[in-house]
Amino acid sequence: MNGVRTSLGLPLLGLVLLGLVITGCGTSNRETVGETSSGQAPPCGPALPVCEQDRCDGTTCSLLEIAHVPGRIVAMTLDEIHVYAIGENGSAIFRLPKCGGQVEVLLRTTSPMTALVLYRDWIYFIDGDIYRGSLYRMSKDGGPSERLDPTSGDPTSPASAITSDATGVYLAGGAPTGIRRFDEDGVTVLQEFGAGSGLLVDDSSLYYQSGSSVYRVDKTGGVATLVVAVPSGKLHAQDATSLYYDNWDGSYGAYRVAKTGGDGTRIQTFQGNPVLATDSTCVYAADQRPTDGGAVMVSSRFPVAGGEAEDLLEGVGTFTFALDARSVYIADFTGSLFRRPK
Repeated sequence: MNGVRTSLGLPLLGLVLLGLVITGCGTSNRETVGETSSGQAPPCGPALPVCEQDRCDGTTCSLLEIAHVPGRIVAMTLDEIHVYAIGENGSAIFRLPKCGGQVEVLLRTTSPMTALVLYRDWIYFIDGDIYRGSLYRMSKDGGPSERLDPTSGDPTSPASAITSDATGVYLAGGAPTGIRRFDEDGVTVLQEFGAGSGLLVDDSSLYYQSGSSVYRVDKTGGVATLVVAVPSGKLHAQDATSLYYDNWDGSYGAYRVAKTGGDGTRIQTFQGNPVLATDSTCVYAADQRPTDGGAVMVSSRFPVAGGEAEDLLEGVGTFTFALDARSVYIADFTGSLFRRPK
């Protein structure tokens, strides 16, 4: 695959302001919401401007649409300067400044990409489909891509999840792919048995889901330890001490469990399987809610220990989240990308 680094040629819809989340100023073709029933936002951040166009009132900040790209955004990640997103329903990688600006097309493919992460000056991504995905990398600035490990695309060992930290990129897939680390020294097999969705890494350990259970294993490999059973859900996110997952237990819910293992604690109830992201303060979630005309997707946030949720945005289809220290980025099903200071 060759990089095509081009520009969409549009100034990101002029950075359309959707309106203050609590006061509801401004208009949009989708309703922008954000007020809890108590009228007080949860303590998710200082609500201070990050970019020149931000509007904050000391309690909350406006939600800005900073880009619109063709097709659904299926994944995104961040570095210090840019947002990187898989758009056009999985067939292209886009890059744009975090405060908004010109959208660049770094790569186009003929098969769908399902996930991407960053490591040093490289973008790593899974290409193909979820059953025959292969791991590739390319420069953050665009250019040709290269396939890294042929066995990661074996139909019998699909690449299903990737994550990264300062030491390398980690790939999970069915046996015999298992869990592998990619770095300057090459490929290291950490686990040979199959690992499914939900792969996370911290300073010492990897966390992954296999079947209906979540496990922990040392970053250098070794024997895996059961963290928690997840009979009807998926591992989503982590903070310094806890893992976050969804599960069905009579109703859909978000759960938190200590990384050392134990019983999970329900921290929020939803209408359907949620999408979750978190930092050390709040959980960001997307959930389908019924309406008189059918259903809408609502993104919201609530404290990590649970509590009242603050709605952020309504729309159609699935939302995708990315977080940095000061802002939350939300991509919707239509290809719109939003940013809001925490």
